[in-house]
Amino acid sequence: MGADFGVESFQPPLRTLMGPGPSDVHPRVLSAMARPTLGHLDPELVRMMDELKIWRVGLMGYSSREENVFKCLHAFERVVSGMGLAVPAGDAEGAAGEALASQARAATS
Repeated sequence: MGADFGVESFQPPLRTLMGPGPSDVHPRVLSAMARPTLGHLDPELVRMMDELKIWRVGLMGYSSREENVFKCLHAFERVVSGMGLAVPAGDAEGAAGEALASQARAATS
């Protein structure tokens, strides 16, 4: 995997980045970036994308009905959770419900 030049791996100290921020990188992001990357034809990625195909149909045109939005959000939550990411159950569906309620209130006022 490359020549060994007798140089130790660089371990930068933890610091707050003070560009137009602060813009620290969360440890979960760093951990995720350290994982192996899946290629676009990897069978595991294809399997996950198959679970999300409902997005293509469920949220387009006439099919963009409330029940389909909630089905899509639920499916997406399952896939993301299955990837090992912490997703508070029902958060996306709750936010969509609040948005729909707000839209309905605005339409009647």
